[in-house]
Amino acid sequence: MPLREKRAIVTQAKTAPAYWQIGNLWRVMVTGVQSENSFTLLDQTVTDGGGGGPCTRKALVLISVRAVLSLSYTHTQDEGLYVVSGQCTFNAGGKDGMIATAGTFVNVPRLTQHSFTVEAPNTQLLNFYLPAGFEQLLTGIAHPADRSEPPPPDVPLAPAWLIEKLAEDYGQTAILGMPFKDPADADNMKTEPTPGATLFPYAVKAEQAQSYRYQGGFHSLLASGDQTGGVYCLIEQTLPQGIVTDPHIDRVADEVWYVLKGRCTFLLDDKVESVEGEGMVFIPKGVVKALRIDSSMAKVLCLHTPSGYERLVSALGQQVDDHGYLITTAAPSVEETLVKEVGVQRLAVANPLQQC
Repeated sequence: MPLREKRAIVTQAKTAPAYWQIGNLWRVMVTGVQSENSFTLLDQTVTDGGGGGPCTRKALVLISVRAVLSLSYTHTQDEGLYVVSGQCTFNAGGKDGMIATAGTFVNVPRLTQHSFTVEAPNTQLLNFYLPAGFEQLLTGIAHPADRSEPPPPDVPLAPAWLIEKLAEDYGQTAILGMPFKDPADADNMKTEPTPGATLFPYAVKAEQAQSYRYQGGFHSLLASGDQTGGVYCLIEQTLPQGIVTDPHIDRVADEVWYVLKGRCTFLLDDKVESVEGEGMVFIPKGVVKALRIDSSMAKVLCLHTPSGYERLVSALGQQVDDHGYLITTAAPSVEETLVKEVGVQRLAVANPLQQC
């Protein structure tokens, strides 16, 4: 029996629990306790200067004067990283040197060796993990921040024994160095392919991904179930003002929204919540939900776990190329079947988002 009722969670980064470690500001947007262990999301800002951090995990990050370096390591969770601003270079599963500028998504399957460098000061990253657990490691070794700002230069690293113990507890394995403990350099950031792997790391931006016009918006598929083993799908959406979705329930998947730009209003059971840029909404399966776009445009990330929702978008949307020109048309004849297969239940109830 869960310790608490699973309910929708709304978090704005500026008021989220904040921590300092290895020169970074980490803000915890949702934890495993809140998501029944299905998901955790961290918003991190990497400042210039400092020390410590990932190598190759089966990773370690070390912040030097000009760049953050991460050792090669692995962990038992699937990980996704989205670059909100700045620039990083990722190494993962033998694919070293993947440059990621703002708007790039990087997929790292579980047990994949990975490391990264951060080249631009104040680079902002979204890190998510499925299942949850990494946030316990982080908050166990980081210092609670007294303000949602980059840390002062004198924040000490956690004791080595504590880092090693929490890494063991939460599935992090050092390959060429222990993240948050060992210094990183060019030699211990190298990665190797995962033996027997069927899922592989990659980096993609929205303009490189398959994109669709769907329900009045523009949807770019950053990760599909085929690429994540069905664990999740991730879609970047650009949505114009005036979109209002009908109330519905997802019987299968938990859903996560992160508002990159703009302002949205969500119906979450009997509550109406307004969410602005750098805001997150976690919606467990079974919650009545609807969405309205209030600003002239909103840019959002939408994740479903497990995957499946992307099948609706690709089947019912109109595929477009990177210039926005139509490639394929929708197949509305399969809509009802797909809606049932992915567990979406539409509700014939009044929508308060059309009334307020």
